[in-house]
Amino acid sequence: MREEILKVNGLSYEYKDGNRKRVILDHTDIAFETGRIYSITGESGSGKTTFLYCIGGMDPSYKGEILYKGEELKKIGLEKYRRKDVSMVFQNYNLIPYLSALQNIYVAVDISDNVKSIDAKKAKEILKRLGITPKQARQKVSSLSGGEQQRIAIARALAVDTELIICDEPTGNLDYETGMNVMQIFMDLAHHEDKCVIMVTHNSELAEMCDEQYRIDRTEHCFIKV
Repeated sequence: MREEILKVNGLSYEYKDGNRKRVILDHTDIAFETGRIYSITGESGSGKTTFLYCIGGMDPSYKGEILYKGEELKKIGLEKYRRKDVSMVFQNYNLIPYLSALQNIYVAVDISDNVKSIDAKKAKEILKRLGITPKQARQKVSSLSGGEQQRIAIARALAVDTELIICDEPTGNLDYETGMNVMQIFMDLAHHEDKCVIMVTHNSELAEMCDEQYRIDRTEHCFIKV
């Protein structure tokens, strides 16, 4: 059963560039439901990543409201929200390079308030689902390729098991076949496990596979449904 999980009301974001005010988002509204996967596209510099950082509780300098299950993020507490309610897959992985893939998953689970613990078997199953071999799972992530590190970053987000998953170009460093496999995993999470997946992508083919597609208009600084 679909339920509204995240709602944005009158969201604005701007910053100063020297003496000039740069508007990124301007009083924009959008809502997201569980059981759905969403794509967000737009030109470079249109505010896609900024928006993800705002709804991910990473950047508090927005104006307007971001409501998670009806409660403003700042009222929940951004750190509490990040630890308990949301998983993020970053474009630059954000892995701990001197730890193995398995250890990166253990650390994420330890930090999370959503999952108490995870055993090696479950962690390896998640990594295997994403094409990471047992040998790769034990290697330092710094020794792995960019595509392998991206898959580990996705595995880490899956291990934390939140209802809301936010992704910034999650298939950007993956080959076509692996990218499609990852996309299918996200679709399964939305449609069979009732997650809400919000994904920024430049890939039009992947965007069209999503349940709902939005584009950030760089001139109007708002969302347009595609």
